[in-house]
Amino acid sequence: MRLLKAEITAFGKWRNQVFDFERSNQLFYGSNEAGKSTLYQFICAMLFGFPTKNKKKKDYTPKDGAAFGGKLWLELPLHGEVIIERYRQQNKGQAKVTLDERVGDERLLKQLLAPLTKELFQQVFTFQQEQLTELDLLKENELHESLISLGISGSTNLFQKKQEYLGQAQQLFKKKGQKLPLNQALVDWQLLQQQIQRKQAQEAEFGELIRQQQQLEKEYKQTKRLLEEEEKKLSALRQQQVNFPLYKEWLHLKSLLKQPTLTESQKIALQDVYLKQQQLAGQLEELEQQLEKHSGMDQQSARYYFYLENEEKIQALVEQQVDVQLLVEEQARFVQKYQETTFELSRMEQQWQWVAERPPVPVDQTVLSELVTKSHQLEESRMQGMVRKEMIKEQRDQLEEEVNQFETNHPELFQRDNKTTKVSPIPWIVASLSFVGGLFLGGVLRWGCFALMVAGLISGVYPLVRKQKASPQLIKEQWQEKLNQLDIYEGKLAQELAQEQMINDQLANENVRLLTYIEDHHLGQMNTYSLIQENYYQVTQYLEGLQEQQKIREKNRQQQQQLDKWAADCQFLQEWLPFQEKSLSEKMAIINQFAKEMEQLKFAQSYQQNTLLKQQMNQVRRKQKEALAEQTDLFKETGIAYLSEIPARLQQEEEGQKNRSRYEELTQTIGQLFPEELTEGGLNELMETVSTSKKVLNEQATRLSELRQRNKIQVETLQSDGTLDQLYQEESQQKAALLALANKWSALELTAVFLGDLSTELSERQLPELLKRAGEYLGILTDNKYNKLTLEAEILTVVSHQQSFSVYELSTGTKDQLMMAIRFAYLSLEGDRKLSPVMIDDGWLHYDHQRKYCLAKLLDEFSKKYQVICFSSDKEMVSYYQELNQPVIRIGD
Repeated sequence: MRLLKAEITAFGKWRNQVFDFERSNQLFYGSNEAGKSTLYQFICAMLFGFPTKNKKKKDYTPKDGAAFGGKLWLELPLHGEVIIERYRQQNKGQAKVTLDERVGDERLLKQLLAPLTKELFQQVFTFQQEQLTELDLLKENELHESLISLGISGSTNLFQKKQEYLGQAQQLFKKKGQKLPLNQALVDWQLLQQQIQRKQAQEAEFGELIRQQQQLEKEYKQTKRLLEEEEKKLSALRQQQVNFPLYKEWLHLKSLLKQPTLTESQKIALQDVYLKQQQLAGQLEELEQQLEKHSGMDQQSARYYFYLENEEKIQALVEQQVDVQLLVEEQARFVQKYQETTFELSRMEQQWQWVAERPPVPVDQTVLSELVTKSHQLEESRMQGMVRKEMIKEQRDQLEEEVNQFETNHPELFQRDNKTTKVSPIPWIVASLSFVGGLFLGGVLRWGCFALMVAGLISGVYPLVRKQKASPQLIKEQWQEKLNQLDIYEGKLAQELAQEQMINDQLANENVRLLTYIEDHHLGQMNTYSLIQENYYQVTQYLEGLQEQQKIREKNRQQQQQLDKWAADCQFLQEWLPFQEKSLSEKMAIINQFAKEMEQLKFAQSYQQNTLLKQQMNQVRRKQKEALAEQTDLFKETGIAYLSEIPARLQQEEEGQKNRSRYEELTQTIGQLFPEELTEGGLNELMETVSTSKKVLNEQATRLSELRQRNKIQVETLQSDGTLDQLYQEESQQKAALLALANKWSALELTAVFLGDLSTELSERQLPELLKRAGEYLGILTDNKYNKLTLEAEILTVVSHQQSFSVYELSTGTKDQLMMAIRFAYLSLEGDRKLSPVMIDDGWLHYDHQRKYCLAKLLDEFSKKYQVICFSSDKEMVSYYQELNQPVIRIGD
């Protein structure tokens, strides 16, 4: 077969590209990533189909949606020119074959190419650098066999298959193997036979154990349910204990709750009445003071003039009096709230050893749940393992006592086999003589002879009977079986100890993980899973408290700055007003009073007539009476007899409203935690009672768990062998599996032997001519340094100037040349068939310039019989091709 032309529609990087092939030798030259390997893969795809997608292999599918595929023209010796057309999107990637005017499908293509297959094409007719370096990994004997296999079949497939079958056989069975499938199957078969013999003795107790197991499971589940309920109760009680101060406040507020006695409209009306009367009273008081102080202007002149000079600043301070008072009251509330928050934070810090500088980190409930579940599982596994270990110890000790007693009862077990019990012939001689004497004697002597004969027979027979009764072989088998059982228990005990150590290590790791978790989250004394689960909400409360404390500090700082500013604004009045040891609120009141006095003096200067002041005073008094008269019905409705009762009544209503708001706020949280009234002593008693109940249930659950596990292990021990019917079924299955493994192992061994014999037979027929051709090609490759190959004492040898070197003594580069020479020799012997052109992809990267030139000469010589297609990025190889007048085709420019 020769390649004529390739027309690529879309394949990898190529689009609408045509390549023409020479009929002999040619070199496709291009830089890396130029598309040389893509062209080779296109030829493979056209001949043998598109490769399946694989993450580990390059995908040549076009990314732009172009038609994936193309055409390939080739020439077959018996059929002439053939055109192969193949597209992934058409006919599921199947080939369309055109032969003269005949059109066929994939089946026709396979018939035309036969016996050429994809594997044969890649292993025999394709040369790649990886194939040349495979020999470096082989040992001496493997290297020799690989080269022989290469010579007789064109590839190392024969050698690889033989090694593969031998390796598979050794993975099934070895004479000294233990864990191999066939070895293990034989051991399992022997153990199963012993299990079948022991099983019938265990059938009686199985039913009772199952009944006990069901009862224990029921009691254990009920105890666990009760324990969970007690856990919930205890958790609720702990929350009640933490929130008990708030609960007492809630109860106190509940006792103070009263129904409001005033409506909103009444409160507003009373406030208006009181405010109006206060205004009128203030006006009246001002008029009276003006009337009194009208004549005292001379005494107040200096202060009055000071007032006039700073009237705007003083009036500005008077206007700020209400703001100052509100800010002072708000600051007092913040201080109280700060003290309450600080007290709660101090309580939590003292309880859990928390530090505000390193506050606890919020707990991830998912991670915490995983940690708790893992810890519980490990603890449960540890407890189960301890129960199993104790049971195995008990069974082992019991069996060990039986073995010791058995050995005591049968000391002959330790006697050497060549020592046999000798039977004395004397009793038989005495019995024989007594029998003869009884025949000839008479009377009493005859009876005495018969008695002596019976005694002799008994003395002779007794040792034989005793020897038969002893049955040493049976006793030894029983003893050996007990020892085997003892070994089994020892093995199980060793497994349990190893498992226990592993679980202890895992528990230690979990403890380290818990300590790390606590340290990373700064949880302090909240150092167990149960404490974290029950009290994690306090972490949130603590962090919220820190934030609230910080907000209060910042707010207080801002308020204090404002108060300090107002205090500084008041400083210019220090010499004129009594400010010593007075608070800012008191200073603002003094300033207000001072401003009123000065305003009166100012008013008095404008109106000097006392009559006018008295008339104004009478008008104010009349207004007071009229205003009170108008509110007679309101006072009757609200039960107020005097005007002075209004502030106290309004203050009482305001306090009641605050108490109701705080009560409703606490009801949202505390009311749910305390569905029933509870005292602190009663709460402590309940916690003690629930803790005691929980402790009892824990002990009961532990005891039931231990009994349950012990019973479960006994059931599993009886079930581990299976029922008798199951054992028979398992025996049949094991027998079938054992035969299957044996058949598989023998088939692999026979196949490997057959391939070895086949290799030997083929080498005897083909090897002489192969070695001759390979020697000629090796001479070309090595510039006649090595020009002959021989087989001396079953060792492949190369000859150089009358000196012989075994294949093991050659350098790595020479081994590569030898392998290439052998492959070309095989192809030369098969030259009449010409199944495929020879494809070489950079098979000389590690060659020096001399070896490359020799390889180019070999390819020139070899192309007289075969079409040779080389792909390379080596500029030096291009120069050698050009020197030998061989075509070079540049691609990728």
